Amino acid sequence: MSLVKTNDMFTLRHQDRLLPTGRRSHSCNPEGVTESIGRPFIFVCINGRYDLHLPKRVCNTCHYEWTPEWGDLIRSGYWTASVNGDTLYSTDVFKSFEDLNTVEPGLSRQAFLQMLRTQHYGRTGKIHGDVFQRSFLEYMACQYECQKMTCEEPFSCPACTPKMLAVSVDGNRKQYRFRQSQRIDEPLFKGPFIMEDAAVTDFVDKVRTNVKCTPGKGTCGTSQ
Repeated sequence: MSLVKTNDMFTLRHQDRLLPTGRRSHSCNPEGVTESIGRPFIFVCINGRYDLHLPKRVCNTCHYEWTPEWGDLIRSGYWTASVNGDTLYSTDVFKSFEDLNTVEPGLSRQAFLQMLRTQHYGRTGKIHGDVFQRSFLEYMACQYECQKMTCEEPFSCPACTPKMLAVSVDGNRKQYRFRQSQRIDEPLFKGPFIMEDAAVTDFVDKVRTNVKCTPGKGTCGTSQ
């Protein structure tokens, strides 16, 4: 939709828009190439949904015709949702969804799609959530395979690297509980990460001397 002024009045008029893509190198003179609209499709980017058309270029001299293929679309930064190419996604919307999931893991895809500016400027199209989720997973799988071939490491885990650190799996939930209870408890271990061996040995001996051992209790099966 575009705003057109006619007889001192502004009206909304529908116009066919083309998808910006890179041009394939060809020996034809650019001035003699005619560009027209091609097949319609749905395009989704960070600003929401658009109804666009693929460009179709024809040389007036040699009559060479060209329309973007899958490789051209991927090199231009787009990702197709199906083999038919009825829906295209801009890769920046996948990157934004990945970054938001890293910062806020509880963010759903429906909430993310509602954040896109689809309803601005008179656009009322709907974005299918299941198609977006499948396309996002396919895109991330391809990115993972590309990183494997190029030997890239997307992240480094502190608990898996050679210089390991002690990481609590339930650390976040413990932090929430401690903050809500508003109690101050003395820590059992005052070391930053791992306590000294002598202090741990003294603590284990203290526990063993104060706890009465009952034969057969706390064992699994026939083990003693």
